[in-house]
Amino acid sequence: ESLKRVGSIHVEKGENDEAILCLNQAIVLQRRVLGESTVEIGHTLLSVAAVHDARAEEDAALASYSEALKIFRTNLGDEDIFVALALNNIGINHARRKNYNKSITLCTEALRIRKLKLGDTHLDVADSCLNIANVLDEWGKDEQAMSFYKEALHLYKAQLGDDDVEVANCLSAVGGIHMKQNDHRRAITCFIETIRVYRLKKGMDNVDVAQALFNLGRVYGKTAEYEKALTCFTECLRIRQQKFGESHLEVMAVHRYIEAIERKRRR
Repeated sequence: ESLKRVGSIHVEKGENDEAILCLNQAIVLQRRVLGESTVEIGHTLLSVAAVHDARAEEDAALASYSEALKIFRTNLGDEDIFVALALNNIGINHARRKNYNKSITLCTEALRIRKLKLGDTHLDVADSCLNIANVLDEWGKDEQAMSFYKEALHLYKAQLGDDDVEVANCLSAVGGIHMKQNDHRRAITCFIETIRVYRLKKGMDNVDVAQALFNLGRVYGKTAEYEKALTCFTECLRIRQQKFGESHLEVMAVHRYIEAIERKRRR
């Protein structure tokens, strides 16, 4: 347990090499003392997998998540919440590989278990809905993604209130789908509310605020509301320059949109 705690401290500090070393040593000791496949080892394997995720080591992460899943199923049965957690993480791993069908199958099973064990309104259910929505969105399944985003949004609002970051995250994603579908008024409503919550919770100069301003500016550009678009892009540019410096790609992207809007204004 001491090694696991030290490993967790390294994770919090972003010291991934040290974290992996401590956590793997913890697994060796746990197996020596507790046996080869105890639930405690499963939890440590989840921590190891999370560090591999942080290092973008997808194969190593998948191996650790899969081993944890096998341990949880053996010790806890097929419908335990830790089985759901492992399934969800494996599903996200497959989504990163663009194995979307496999990802949705795994994440949907995780959602089923969470609803069964925790009830339909639990925050873990909302998280599962959001994960599924994100995968479907990336897969290009807009209507299905929208359905899960709205379910997640409803649950987050009910449990956390209108001013929570998770609510803003959902609104941002919903706004993105509306923007793709050229439903400009709804996209504008979503992005304005996203900006309000991010500013409230993350501060005026946060990079997520900048991204929401960028998205809002793009919609205003499509609706020929050029002054509003320039206001959004100018504020986005200020934040990104402050956070990233002038030569960053995200700063250059804003410059391109500002130049495009200026050209349209002169026509």
